[in-house]
Amino acid sequence: MKRAMQKKLLFRLGFGLIFLSSAVQAFVAPGEFRELVAKLPMLPQLIDPALFVKLIGVNDLVLFVLILSGKWPRLVGLWAGLWIVGVIIAQGIWTSETIFHLGIVALAVYHAAPSQSRKAT
Repeated sequence: MKRAMQKKLLFRLGFGLIFLSSAVQAFVAPGEFRELVAKLPMLPQLIDPALFVKLIGVNDLVLFVLILSGKWPRLVGLWAGLWIVGVIIAQGIWTSETIFHLGIVALAVYHAAPSQSRKAT
C-alpha cells in the first residue's frame, strides 16, 4: 500500500512540475507567452497580452498545487487537459510542440481517470 502511495505521489509531482515550469516561465520570462498571445486572433482586443500572461502563470501555479495535493483529481485532470488542448489550438495543431502537449493531455486523462482505490470508496 505504501509503495502505491509513493507511485501516486511521484506521478503527481512529475505531472505537476510541468505546470510549475510553465508558471515560472510566465512570471520570470514572459516574452514567449506574450508573443504567442499577441498573435491570437481577437484576444489582444479583449485583454491586454501582459495581463493574460500573468493569468496563465496563476492558472498554471494553481494547477501545480492542485495536482500535487491530489485534491479533486477528476476536475483537475479535466481542467489541465482542456487547458493544454487550448494551448495546442493557440500554437497551431501542426507544430513540433503538439506531440509534447498531447503527452500532457494523456497524463491529464490518466490523472482524471478513477483509480481502483477511488472506486472502492
